[in-house]
Amino acid sequence: MVKTHLLLASLAGLCIYFSLIIVFGVAGTQNQRELENYLLRLNNNIDELTSKNTVLEARIADLQSDRALLRVYARSLGFFADNERRLIMDAGVDVTEPMSPGALVYRNIQFNDNRDLIRLTAATMAVGIFGLLHVLQGDSGRGARTRDTGNTQDRRNAA
Repeated sequence: MVKTHLLLASLAGLCIYFSLIIVFGVAGTQNQRELENYLLRLNNNIDELTSKNTVLEARIADLQSDRALLRVYARSLGFFADNERRLIMDAGVDVTEPMSPGALVYRNIQFNDNRDLIRLTAATMAVGIFGLLHVLQGDSGRGARTRDTGNTQDRRNAA
């Protein structure tokens, strides 16, 4: 009977362990949701960087085709020809704005490695189930053992 209780408690512990691993494990549903949110953030960042890249490619094309715009941009960076003097004017194009490479998306997801806690929980519940089965079945088993023991003592007394 103890072997049966031990087997049932072990199976229950395994079922509990696998159920907890499916939900709270490293590859569980909880971490899967966090990864999906991270993937959405990465896709949004790719879209933002693609649009910035399009703008920068257009600006490069303008600088390559328009020499006057190139001179204005070079002067805004502090480059002047030898025979030029610096005269500050409001240009039609704002070339002094700082270039931003785009929002950097950091991976701040920390996978919760709960395997030790899950193992401990499953083992504790298996031991609890074993104890419960043993106590519940033990009451009916004791009565039978007492009766058997009583019969053998009566036989000894009679002899």
